[in-house]
Amino acid sequence: MRFDENVQDEIATLFDQFESVNGDPAAMKMALDEIFKVVSRERDSGAIDIVDFNYVKNNLCDIVVYYELPSKTCGTEEDPDAIIDQDNNQSSGGKSVLSKVIRVVLIIVGVLAVAFVILIVLFAIKARKQKRLTAEEDAPESPAPAKEVKPVSPVTPSVPESMIETPKDLSIEPNAYEQEVDQSTSDSDESAD
Repeated sequence: MRFDENVQDEIATLFDQFESVNGDPAAMKMALDEIFKVVSRERDSGAIDIVDFNYVKNNLCDIVVYYELPSKTCGTEEDPDAIIDQDNNQSSGGKSVLSKVIRVVLIIVGVLAVAFVILIVLFAIKARKQKRLTAEEDAPESPAPAKEVKPVSPVTPSVPESMIETPKDLSIEPNAYEQEVDQSTSDSDESAD
């Protein structure tokens, strides 16, 4: 950061004034306010950029805070209107505390209401599931519909008769087998007695 020689001389003179007042707060404040005005004027004209201006402003504010001087630029000056507003806020402090308490109570009631609704929904879902399970258990099991069975038609092989051989020396009487079965069952009945 580099000021013109005229600006440097002006700021050096203002700092000399600041150092020569020997603790008079009003004179110190006036000298620092003049330095702020010169630096702000140079920033507005483009002689210094915003970063350098903020650096100088922070250093000047450190001086203001150190000597406990009131300054609007550094935020240490008490505005008489602000003092009146603080008094009004303190007198109406009961209202603000009451409104905060009401707000907290309303938030808590809202959270509890939402939780209650969620519980009701969960229990309703559980009741429906339970009702469906008991309905399924109580319902008589109906037999599954029988499948329709289609009769199978006998298949006759299509073999030429010349290939079919019939045994010639088999002498089985047509009802001989049935007679044997009847005799074996009558023998077992007699032995059981």
